[in-house]
Amino acid sequence: MSWKDEVRSGPPDPAVLYAQLSQIIEEMPDLSSTDSFPPETHRWLGRAAAIVDNAGDIRDRVELTTAISSLRTTYRDPEAIRIVLYRCLAKAELRAPAGVRGSFIPVGNPFDTFAALEKVLSTGTEDVLIVDAYMDSKTLTEHAPSVPEKASVRLLAEQSKNKPSLIPAAANWVKQFGLKRPLELRITSPGILHDRLIIVDHNTTWLLSQSLNAFAKKSPATITRAPAEINSEKIPAYKLIWAAAQPAVL
Repeated sequence: MSWKDEVRSGPPDPAVLYAQLSQIIEEMPDLSSTDSFPPETHRWLGRAAAIVDNAGDIRDRVELTTAISSLRTTYRDPEAIRIVLYRCLAKAELRAPAGVRGSFIPVGNPFDTFAALEKVLSTGTEDVLIVDAYMDSKTLTEHAPSVPEKASVRLLAEQSKNKPSLIPAAANWVKQFGLKRPLELRITSPGILHDRLIIVDHNTTWLLSQSLNAFAKKSPATITRAPAEINSEKIPAYKLIWAAAQPAVL
């Protein structure tokens, strides 16, 4: 979701606000420098202020404005900005629909990562497609078991980018589970995959902000349900990419 679609008048939609705050925290730049900030940092500060202003809590607006103003003084307090954003995120999550809660994963929270992905993968009844150019064995050892039995698991990775552990792990999966947990792995040509995503039962797309092999390890990450217009674009596009990809020999 582009932030340009987000800020509007009137009470914000809880799910949209949660997604906005998740994204702005994930993209937070280094504000500790005493040098002048580059234009992209100023743009980020403006976006953060607009989103918090739209959230409607006067305390949060005042504290964020004060913290941003302090960046130009010797009493700069970048951490105050982070505190306000996380507080807004917590309140937005409480108001958001159950289906989108927990989609923001703070850095270094492996259980939160597992829980958020498990919630998505476990909804598959027929087919789950996982797309990640840099896929490795972790997709199979930690995440694919959340897909219910009998539902097909399809993995789409990219030539020269996927990790050496992927194909052996896929072969072992097929050997152990067979038709009980159907699996197919295909590899695209270089430069084809520009998304990290999960498509559930050919009708619901979830966007991942990072590759699964390092999800939320070094920076916060998000897993977000794609809005209808993006969903309707991704599903047919990846149907074609899948058809053109090379099946791996397992």
